[in-house]
Amino acid sequence: MVDSRLLSLPDALQEKVLQHVAAGFISDLAAVKLTCKQLKEVLERPSVYGAFDLLNIPFSLLARTPATFYSECYRHDNTYAIYLKFLFHAYQIM
Repeated sequence: MVDSRLLSLPDALQEKVLQHVAAGFISDLAAVKLTCKQLKEVLERPSVYGAFDLLNIPFSLLARTPATFYSECYRHDNTYAIYLKFLFHAYQIM
């Protein structure tokens, strides 16, 4: 259950909190997304996609993550997504 104090925060602050969570605890964000419609909508904002730390996703979760998630992160200028795309293309050239 989502803490009602988080839901009582203004929208912009909810977004900031979820950006910080996205930078470190992606599995927690998945749980939030499943428990609260209001926060699910906040999680789908460009600023949150831009904050995901894609390099620290556990491999077990990484293997189950849809490609559309990475595309959204890249589309919203996520630094890690840009880096991973660069590495993938560099590897393809070798």
